[in-house]
Amino acid sequence: MSLKPTLSRTAKMKMYGFSLPADLVGEVSEEDITGALIGQAFCDNTTSHGIPHTYRAASQGKRAAWFILSLLSVGALSFHLSQLISVFIQFDTSTDIKLNNDIRSLAFPAVTICNNNMIRSSAITSALNTLVSTASNKQDRAQAKHDILEDLAYEYALLEDDDIKFQLGHQFESLVQWADFNYEDVADDFIHFFNPYHGNCFTFNHFSDSNKSSSVRAGAEYGLVMLLNIQQYEYVPYLTEASGVKILIHDPEEMPFPEDGGITVAPNTRTRLAVKRTEYTRKNGRYGNCLEVGEDDFPLTIYNYQYGYSYSKPACEKSCVQEQAIKECGCFLPEIPYNESFYSDYDAVKPCDGGNSSVCVEEIYYNFTSGSLKCENCHEPCHEVVFDVTPSATVWPAPSYMGDLKDTVQSDMPALFDELQKNYELYDSISVPIQENLLQVMVFYDKIAVTESVQEPKVSDFQFVSDLGGSLGLWVGWSMLTVFEFMELGIDLLVLCCVKLRISQNDRRTHPQKIDVQQQMISTNHKY
Repeated sequence: MSLKPTLSRTAKMKMYGFSLPADLVGEVSEEDITGALIGQAFCDNTTSHGIPHTYRAASQGKRAAWFILSLLSVGALSFHLSQLISVFIQFDTSTDIKLNNDIRSLAFPAVTICNNNMIRSSAITSALNTLVSTASNKQDRAQAKHDILEDLAYEYALLEDDDIKFQLGHQFESLVQWADFNYEDVADDFIHFFNPYHGNCFTFNHFSDSNKSSSVRAGAEYGLVMLLNIQQYEYVPYLTEASGVKILIHDPEEMPFPEDGGITVAPNTRTRLAVKRTEYTRKNGRYGNCLEVGEDDFPLTIYNYQYGYSYSKPACEKSCVQEQAIKECGCFLPEIPYNESFYSDYDAVKPCDGGNSSVCVEEIYYNFTSGSLKCENCHEPCHEVVFDVTPSATVWPAPSYMGDLKDTVQSDMPALFDELQKNYELYDSISVPIQENLLQVMVFYDKIAVTESVQEPKVSDFQFVSDLGGSLGLWVGWSMLTVFEFMELGIDLLVLCCVKLRISQNDRRTHPQKIDVQQQMISTNHKY
């Protein structure tokens, strides 16, 4: 026989401890506890103010008044909560902008320079000269020029030798006469790349440079200063409309696209480019669709695959346009890099030559500009550095300085002096060649500071919970403890139901004959 003590039903109920009215604690047997008694205890003790006031009202009028006020408060609470939830589930964001001046040194941006003229006239073939001459005599000059540019792009796409492409454009030694950063010569720190619209371009402070430049002071004296020669005498007639260079200030990690932005600087000027750095931090997930660059699932672009540049939205969009052209038109766009390994999902294709594919290509570009081209994976990066540029220009050199500049060019830059004299031999002086070909550019930080643009949730999770608690406290006087009071009420009623059900089952097993007699009596009463 087991000696283990067995708790009685009453003892078990006492161990749980139902909430009862204060005047009935210890006065009522556990078997007589009902849901009404538990509800009465809840009405006496709850901090939900409308319930005890209604329950303990001294008169019917006061009870009705408190009941109506409680209903109105619940209605107002419901409306307020619906508004709070509606605003929260929209997951809107706000932008916090602040200026960080506590910086001792600021990383310098990359500076890309390209000549407005893509191909040197002395480097083009006689066939191209004939093509240009014939096109310039056509009635529809705009269409003729468009056709020539398409032919040029197609021919460039067929060139597999990068050295040939490089020789066709303006050379670095001719374009950049000298370049200083913080009074140090940095002419050897430029990296070359080819652009389909500008030919040879050169980038200072490229991401591959192990010794990246930085500024500790603001002002033109502590930035990049360049003397450039645009070689206007090498411009191809009819094709190049504006003389000068395109300058783009950008993040060293991002692929530059001078055709989409940048500033055009004209000869015979000194141009100051004051730079301001802005760092953007965007939210993703439920608040946005920005991309965390560096994660395994971020989209790879042809510029990242082929050149090692980081992700940017323009690079992603151009890669998308190229993929759509290959997929829909069966050819690749010569103005966008193509690599068979990168586009391995498609068969090897040739450049779009403007024949049957021209209509297809135009449709793709139209869909891209109208926003209907499917490039769903191309989003803004979650972290991005943007450089805002404020340009200012003045005539350079001044007439009073022209004599000194001519002497400087002749003594310190004899190759440039001879080149200008050779191409402007009809002029007695090189003043006109200097005005038509030389320009000075100064790139510098306006101030050693960073503007930080941080995207934050308009209603954060913490703020939403705070607003929720404030609404509950305002309209019905609830706190978090009140919520637990209602939970306790629910648990008490659930336990009571379980206990009553267990008692009923035990009574059936303990007194089956008594129950049968009761059922027979009930049946007999129904008969009569």
